[in-house]
Amino acid sequence: MATNRTIGPTTYAAGTVPNGYVCTKCEAAGVKLWREYQTAYTELYCAACAPRRKGSEGAEIDEKGYLVDEDGCRTDQIGPWLVPAVPLAEGDGYWGYTSVPKDGVVWWKALPTYGDAHLQAVRDAGLAEGADEATRGRALRAAEELGRRRMARLSPEELQQELGALERLMAQLDGARTPRV
Repeated sequence: MATNRTIGPTTYAAGTVPNGYVCTKCEAAGVKLWREYQTAYTELYCAACAPRRKGSEGAEIDEKGYLVDEDGCRTDQIGPWLVPAVPLAEGDGYWGYTSVPKDGVVWWKALPTYGDAHLQAVRDAGLAEGADEATRGRALRAAEELGRRRMARLSPEELQQELGALERLMAQLDGARTPRV
């Protein structure tokens, strides 16, 4: 059953997401969401749940929130009826697909496409024995994104410690590669 919940005011400031902006199916928050086009009641879908919806089966959404449609074009629309869910500033509805103001587009594009839990599952699937090349490639991209997010959350002091540890590790690796006389 579709819901029509108020999500809360939106400022479109970088890094801010209204409390009610969550996936209706899995409750993922803080990520890009899609909504049904031209409906009075709105269900929101994250990139992991949208491809499971009837008419959208098998859609593969990339890290930027796009997929390649049946004509070979990149699009942010999923299946026949899902479009990016960009909330109105008041938080009581969503912009029409072709009416979203520029700051709303920039806000939606800046959101991560997948949450950490989904990325960890993709990474783990790629590490499993017998994973095919495509799965390993997706796992590598997921691991890189998780690393970027982890680094972005570090304080300057923690970042400095992390960089020092990486420098020490690189020096050890360089020493292991240098032939000893």
